Amino acid sequence: MGYFTKSDFLTGNKCVKRMWEEKTVSGSPTYSGQFRIYQGKLITDESRKQFPEGVLVPLFSVDENIKETQQLLKKRVPLFEAGFQYKGFYARCDILVPHGENSWDLIEVKSSKNIKQYEKYKQKYLDDIDFQRFVLEGNGIPINSYSLMYLNKDYTPEREEPLFLIEEVSDYLPLYSEPEMKKFYDFFMMASSPDVPIGKHCEKECVSYESCWKGIPDGNVFELYWDSKRRSEQFYNSGIVLLSDIPDEAKLSAKQCIQVKAAREGLQLDIDNIQEFLNGLTYPLYYMDFETFSTAIPVFDTTKVYQKVPFQWSVHVDRGDQIEHMEFLEQSTNDPRYSFISKLRRVLGDKGSVIVYNAKFERGVLKELAEAFPEFSDWVESLEERYVDLLDVFRGFSFYHPAQRGSASLKYVYPVFDQSGYSELGIQEGEFASFTYLKEFHPESLGEKLASSIDVGVPDLLEYCKKDTEAMVVIIEGLRKLLYD
Repeated sequence: MGYFTKSDFLTGNKCVKRMWEEKTVSGSPTYSGQFRIYQGKLITDESRKQFPEGVLVPLFSVDENIKETQQLLKKRVPLFEAGFQYKGFYARCDILVPHGENSWDLIEVKSSKNIKQYEKYKQKYLDDIDFQRFVLEGNGIPINSYSLMYLNKDYTPEREEPLFLIEEVSDYLPLYSEPEMKKFYDFFMMASSPDVPIGKHCEKECVSYESCWKGIPDGNVFELYWDSKRRSEQFYNSGIVLLSDIPDEAKLSAKQCIQVKAAREGLQLDIDNIQEFLNGLTYPLYYMDFETFSTAIPVFDTTKVYQKVPFQWSVHVDRGDQIEHMEFLEQSTNDPRYSFISKLRRVLGDKGSVIVYNAKFERGVLKELAEAFPEFSDWVESLEERYVDLLDVFRGFSFYHPAQRGSASLKYVYPVFDQSGYSELGIQEGEFASFTYLKEFHPESLGEKLASSIDVGVPDLLEYCKKDTEAMVVIIEGLRKLLYD
């Protein structure tokens, strides 16, 4: 069966059934998963450069890795991927640095740019290190400190800022006991898959997702909007599967109550709120959408880690008697930002509603552009009074249709107004659009394997971004028909 690894432990913390299933069945990584893996490799390579005298412990096999580690520990030099096993538990350490004569500092490298919120990241980061602590203590390896190495959010290639920051987290480790760790190991060693009910912990990337969710119909209780209290699990475990079957006396939020009513009666409308929204529109109407990419290691000298770099926009302009479409896509390896904002400035003019879907995103992108190119600051500021966020209609549940399945996302709302939705497009969501752009113009940020697997290109990018603004046009027209026809 092999060793119980850190990955097994972290997966088991989410779902022991998934942990067990992944022993023998490994799912194919999604495009997102492949991208994260490659970005992680780039970060790992950079982190090792911080210790030029370091030695990479060979990874030919687990047993060879463990054996070689024992030999290299004697040399008292920084070690990368040092491996240890204890009672069937196996851990590899990103970086071990000698401290004093006998002890070591353990450094776990993470691709995040923020590790301050320890409670939020406890499962993701601290459990990771604590598994290693457990195995190292079992081996009698004296550890002076446990630290996280993470990306410096202020780093840009042109500045004399470090790419990484290091922060000790020894005092924050959960300190799992051996009996607690053994519980996970015992699940791992079971002869058959443990029985775990479905719930909010389920992820579509899980190898068992389709089998676990087989037979669960649309309109189920897990579609409850903003279910922070996990009421959906309570309902399901008590035998209530459909939203329409939730008892009237159940304690739900106002929006969840609308969902239940929609499940029973169909479309729910707040006519007054929709009327107010439509009356607030000022012609000409500019339907606007952006596409961006972000990478751990900045592509351009003046951009930061994970900065959203805009490379494409689409604008549909409704002047009342005609609708015109305009677009921009940087089709070179150059930094697209200045061309992006300068050409957008010419298109949007000085008056008329600028309609977006989730204004926070476009606002944030334009704010960063104004900081990079101050000559556009006044214009970007002037847009504040022109923004109209179409998301508000749906996030506020002024309009709710059961087909939205508890989501206010454009990808769920648009098909209610046009059944074709995005299904016929080569690109159907924004993250894949960013991967496609990187494949075309910055493949070094994707890696050869991922880049070669993407079979769409520039025409698909143009079609996808155009579809987003076209979708908003269709939705506004659909809302008008509901009210006035």
